[in-house]
Amino acid sequence: MTTKNITFQFLGRQGAYAIQRLRATANLSSHQCCFFSASGSVTAAFDRPLKRLQRDGAALATQKWRRQEEEGAANDPRTTILDYDYFRREIAARLVDRLDDIKKEGGFPLALDLGSSAGYLHRAICADDAIGEGQSGGIGGINRLVQLDSSELSLHRDDDIPVDGDERCKTFKLVAEEDGTLPFPDGTFDLVLSCHSLHFVNSK
Repeated sequence: MTTKNITFQFLGRQGAYAIQRLRATANLSSHQCCFFSASGSVTAAFDRPLKRLQRDGAALATQKWRRQEEEGAANDPRTTILDYDYFRREIAARLVDRLDDIKKEGGFPLALDLGSSAGYLHRAICADDAIGEGQSGGIGGINRLVQLDSSELSLHRDDDIPVDGDERCKTFKLVAEEDGTLPFPDGTFDLVLSCHSLHFVNSK
């Protein structure tokens, strides 16, 4: 089967024509803009080691900025960085808030946070007690959360900052690739969450 036929099979006629137009517009050769090979494997959209280095760098920059803030030098325009944590906190709060709308007896005692970064979901879960029949722990009835991230620096960035209400939901942090084979047996978790991370994961 040719690459053209495989493109039609996976993307449909309109998708295949869109790829052809993109090649023509950008003057790209077929191997430079080929989403599918003859073997049917998917081209990786993201360089995972590079993404990990970027996230490491972001974590280090945040830690440096906090140290400067404590020393009173955070207003120096040469060193000040923008704090984008508010965006991740808001997404986490909205995601966790929806768990109380799910009627499940006992809630979701054991959950996985895939691509957890600095623990935004954990803080949101611990913000309030579980609501619902037979539920205990934090929001959604989660009382144990595994935080998994490929960036060790990002995962442990806020270890020195206390989590309010952490007695509601205990946590364990694990460094592993989000788009690799996860080191858990099938059916381990009652719930799998991801807060603004899956768009950086290569589909398989």
